[in-house]
Amino acid sequence: MKSKKHVDYHLTGRERDVLNILWNSEVGMIASEVAEAREDLTINTVQAVLKKLLKREFIKVQEIVYSGTVLSRKYCPTLSEAEFTVAEITQNIYELNRFGISPTEFFVEFLPKAKLKEQEAEELVAFIKTLK
Repeated sequence: MKSKKHVDYHLTGRERDVLNILWNSEVGMIASEVAEAREDLTINTVQAVLKKLLKREFIKVQEIVYSGTVLSRKYCPTLSEAEFTVAEITQNIYELNRFGISPTEFFVEFLPKAKLKEQEAEELVAFIKTLK
């Protein structure tokens, strides 16, 4: 039986920067294109971050292309920004257990402050009923 590996959704600032660039691109990008997308990114930084994101499977090599006369990898995200954000928030909620806060306690405190619209509240109540 294959065990499911733990995925850590915590990102450094640079990892988030690079992923945001890839999320905002409609096509895969090579490292130099990612570096050119922001003035504060260098090619060396981008290559290091891409390697880390690839290892963590947040991005994948979409294809191999020529950049001039050199073969280069085009990268794209493996999750949409919304999918990643939901997974990241979910992980953070469950990590509250370290502080003695259960997910239920979190939501009891959070939901009144979330200012849900009536329809959203009704959808939430309907969803909770399906869990019973």
